[in-house]
Amino acid sequence: MISFTPTLSPKQSCSRDPIGYEGGSNNIYEYVGSQPVKWIDPHGLEWNLGRNPPPGYGSPHDDGDLPSNQDKFDDWVKDESLRGDWWIGLPKCPSKICVLTLKTNSRLPREFFANPDPTDWHSPGPMGSNEGRYHPNGVYSMRSRSRNDASNQCVYDANGSLISGAPTHGTVDSSAPGSFPLAHYLDDVAAVELAASLDGCWDDGGFFGAGHIIEGCSGENMQKYFDLRPTWGESDPPDEDPCDPCKFPTLVPGTYSGPSPRR
Repeated sequence: MISFTPTLSPKQSCSRDPIGYEGGSNNIYEYVGSQPVKWIDPHGLEWNLGRNPPPGYGSPHDDGDLPSNQDKFDDWVKDESLRGDWWIGLPKCPSKICVLTLKTNSRLPREFFANPDPTDWHSPGPMGSNEGRYHPNGVYSMRSRSRNDASNQCVYDANGSLISGAPTHGTVDSSAPGSFPLAHYLDDVAAVELAASLDGCWDDGGFFGAGHIIEGCSGENMQKYFDLRPTWGESDPPDEDPCDPCKFPTLVPGTYSGPSPRR
């Protein structure tokens, strides 16, 4: 059987391909053409999986006796539905976070963020490129500290206001990515990739690109996913200024992403 390690992407194994370069890839540690949602190869003996294999080589999940992608997603929906509202013990996303653009000694502006409660939250900041693949148009993000392995992800717009509309909004995750990266992919990310793919809302990015959810795209399967993994956040704006210097005396610096300043 092909084996994996939690420190690697689930698209790459820690075992060399048993058939070496005859598998059709220059990377003999690559697993199923970096498309584990679409293909399986438990023994590593298939040729050129994920790259238009010839008849008789490899098996997409929609073929033969293997479950189809729709069957796999429906099974996930069924299992997830049985769990109920498991996330209610997680901190709720604040409806607004503090984002300040300040000039530093170098006269260049920088963005600074206030952590609403360091005991519950990791400090907010600009959304990373990997997060942006699943939350198109999100600008800032903040994640709760892990509780029982789970965490809550919050996504904000350029004004620091919580986004609650799919597919940009943040979702609750049953496995915190910082602590359990492989489990996070298998438990949380793979399902939304599968839903987006079924609805025609997943762009695989081409041969060398990174896949991403297509902006503004939605469908029945994605709606099922987001119904089960909602935004867990406050609906009303805070009574106090999230940038109140008395409450948040320490600001966390970030990377300025605005226009070039005028000197």
